[in-house]
Amino acid sequence: MKRFKFTLEALARVYTAKQEEKQRALAQAQRSLREAESVLVAAAVEYERCQNDEAVLRDKGETVVQMRLFVQYAFELKQRIERQKKVITERLKEVNLARKILLDASRRVKALDQLKERRFGEWKKSRVRWERAFTDEINQLRFVRVGQS
Repeated sequence: MKRFKFTLEALARVYTAKQEEKQRALAQAQRSLREAESVLVAAAVEYERCQNDEAVLRDKGETVVQMRLFVQYAFELKQRIERQKKVITERLKEVNLARKILLDASRRVKALDQLKERRFGEWKKSRVRWERAFTDEINQLRFVRVGQS
């Protein structure tokens, strides 16, 4: 009897390759999200430092022009933080989408694996039936030969 051969092996390889591609896409999206978060944290730290420096400058009695420039810089930082929050929201959506896509790809691979296991189990049962029938036939032939002697 033939060895077990899964006829959908090529499809399983394709699905596995697509799953790995989706894993790489998810990893890239997560890296991009972490980078955006680190930019946000750096901007927030800079803004906090700017707020502290503003209080010191007010106590020193800086000129109106210097204070105006400082406030404009602080306002620009605040706008940058808001833009970065929007970027993070977009990147988070990308990560969630990549997760869904990876989950679908994983389900396909798992379904094929289950199908392969099921077919292997069926093949194994038929192999056992064939071996039993073969053994029974040999025993019958042996019995007939012993009876003729």
